[in-house]
Amino acid sequence: MKLELNMRQSIVPGMILAFIIAYLSEFIHKSIIIGGQKPISGVIVAIILGMLVKNTVGVNKAFQPGISFAMQSVLKAAIFLLGLGLSFIAVVTTGLKAWQLSSFALLLPYP
Repeated sequence: MKLELNMRQSIVPGMILAFIIAYLSEFIHKSIIIGGQKPISGVIVAIILGMLVKNTVGVNKAFQPGISFAMQSVLKAAIFLLGLGLSFIAVVTTGLKAWQLSSFALLLPYP
């Protein structure tokens, strides 16, 4: 039990840092508008911010377990959920169009 508690405490600083970078990247993403659109994804901004922080200021070893956890577990889960969301939207959109077209084709021969 104590080992599990120490494990949770050790990832907390890095997870907080990852959350701060994610929050800042979303803020920057929403602030950059060119021609009425947001040309840069929040994920790209987060990657650039992470690279800037690591290569300029550096990251203390106390943050490393949480950053590693965020990169391995949280990032994989986020990518999975993002892909699932995009796939669901694509299926629903395509399915709706296909349903409309097939319904039209089926009803066309009947007066």
